[in-house]
Amino acid sequence: MKKMKKTFLLATSLLFFIVIYGQVAKPVIMVVPSENWCEQNGFMQNIDNQEEMRKFPDFNKALQTSTELNSVIQLITELMGNRGLPLRSLEAALKNGANSSNMDVFVKEKVDIFFEIDWKATDRTKKNPKLSVQFFLKGIDAATGAQIAISSSNEKGCLSCNLLTLLTEAVYDVVDNFCVDLNKYFLK
Repeated sequence: MKKMKKTFLLATSLLFFIVIYGQVAKPVIMVVPSENWCEQNGFMQNIDNQEEMRKFPDFNKALQTSTELNSVIQLITELMGNRGLPLRSLEAALKNGANSSNMDVFVKEKVDIFFEIDWKATDRTKKNPKLSVQFFLKGIDAATGAQIAISSSNEKGCLSCNLLTLLTEAVYDVVDNFCVDLNKYFLK
C-alpha cells in the first residue's frame, strides 16, 4: 500500500510538471495606432513630464473619433485570433485604467508586443480621381523597443471605394507576410 501511494504521488507530480512546463505562455499583444498616425490625424496630447511639456498619443480620443481606426484594429484582432494569437483590446485596457497614462495602462496589462498600425491616404483630386491608401503594420517588442515584424501594402487606388474598403483590403494584403516575420521572431 505504501509503495502504491509513493508511485501515485510520483506519477501525479510528474504529470503536474509536464502540464505546467509543457505549456508555453502566449505573449500579450495589443494593436495601437502609431505615433506618426496620431500626429498626422491630430490625436496628440501635451503632458507635463517633470516640468517639460511632451507630446504623447491620445489613444482615447483616436478610438472615440476614428471609425476607420476601430475597424482596422478589430479586423487585425479577428485575423490574428483566427491564427491562434489572441490580442488584448486597447479600448478595454484604456477604460480599465481610466485615469492612467498610456504607459501605465500598458504596464498594467503586461503588454509584451505592440502591433503598430499606420496608413497614408491620398484624397481624390481632379487630376487623380482615385482614393488611394498605403498601409503599414509593425511589431514592436515592448521591453526592448526592437522591431520584430513589419509589412506594408503597395499604394492601391480605387475610383468608387471608400477609405474603409481600401484599408480592409490593405490589412488582408499585409497580414500573411507579417505573420511570417512574427513566427521567425518567436522561433528564435
